[in-house]
Amino acid sequence: MSEPSTALTAVFYLRTASNRAGDIFTGIARQRSICQQRANELGLRVLGEYTDRGTTTRPDGQPGLAELLSDLPALKPDYVITFDHSRLAHKMAHYASIAWSIAKAGSRLEIASQPHRDANELAEEIITQIGSVQIVDFSNENTDSEKHDEK
Repeated sequence: MSEPSTALTAVFYLRTASNRAGDIFTGIARQRSICQQRANELGLRVLGEYTDRGTTTRPDGQPGLAELLSDLPALKPDYVITFDHSRLAHKMAHYASIAWSIAKAGSRLEIASQPHRDANELAEEIITQIGSVQIVDFSNENTDSEKHDEK
C-alpha cells in the first residue's frame, strides 16, 4: 500500500485586465507558467487555479478571486500563488483584506515573480501574521495624493 501524499499544496490566482483574446491568452499563460515554476521550486502539488479575465482590481470586479477566497476554508491549500501583487489589488486596504483572508484560512500568499527580500524584524512579524507576502519597495512610485499634487 502506498502512503498518503504529504506534499504541500497550492492554488493559483491569475488575472489580466485586457479584454483582447490574444492578450488574455498570452497573459494568463505567462502567469501560469511562472506560478508553476514557483510551485515546482517549493515542491508544491497544484490543486487548481482561479482566473479573472478582462477585469479590474476593484473588489466587485474579481469574481474568480471571490470564488478562491470562498473556497479556501474547504480546500485548505498551503499556498496561494499569484504572479505579482497587482494581480490581487492596487489599493493597500483591499490588498491587506485579501492577504488577511488568505492567512485566516491557513494559507500563505506567495508572489511568484519576485524573490523573497531581506526583511527587518518588524516586517518579519507582519509577514508572520499575514503569510509569506513579499516585501516590495514602492517608494519610487507616486501615491494617488502625490499624483494629485503634481497637477
